[in-house]
Amino acid sequence: MVIRLDGDNLELAATTAYLGGRVSDAMEGLQRAQQYHARQGDHRRAARCAFWLGFMLLDRGELAQGSGWLARARRLLEHEPPDCAEQGYLLLPAILEQLQAGEHAAAQVTAARAAGIGREAGEADLVGLAVFFQGAATVAGGGVAKGLALLDEAMVAVVAGELSPEVTGWIYCGVIDVCQEVAELRRAREWTQAL
Repeated sequence: MVIRLDGDNLELAATTAYLGGRVSDAMEGLQRAQQYHARQGDHRRAARCAFWLGFMLLDRGELAQGSGWLARARRLLEHEPPDCAEQGYLLLPAILEQLQAGEHAAAQVTAARAAGIGREAGEADLVGLAVFFQGAATVAGGGVAKGLALLDEAMVAVVAGELSPEVTGWIYCGVIDVCQEVAELRRAREWTQAL
């Protein structure tokens, strides 16, 4: 007997696999969920799955595949409003590129824009990630105190349980990395205990 999962269950299975450290299974689940949503005509959900696939692949250093999935997400959103949450998520890879290029001020602006879209859309995960990137870009640009305050703001959402498990882990690890870079070990220890 073959059980066919709908998009929600495929996404849930992908999340479970990701949290269990089975990243390849998570990506397979997201691919299937993306295809399911696209067949159903739900372009935003399909684009969201494609975004997470692309983001995960970029994080693993697989630039060609990651870029391909992000391009698919952009294509799926061609006829969607520019301020929908999914468009905001697609700003996150641009922030990463700006950070890697040393364009800290541009990354701060892009992150602030993504956070604004997230707030308007009521998308806590997007707001949390954007505020994290805004803080990281500010620290990298030399504004350590202001950047750490933004990182603290992102961590408040983590500790309050406002974010999905995947985003919670991603932000926590990112904040700890930035704290180590600027020798803020007390802050890293405090957030670790709070989490």
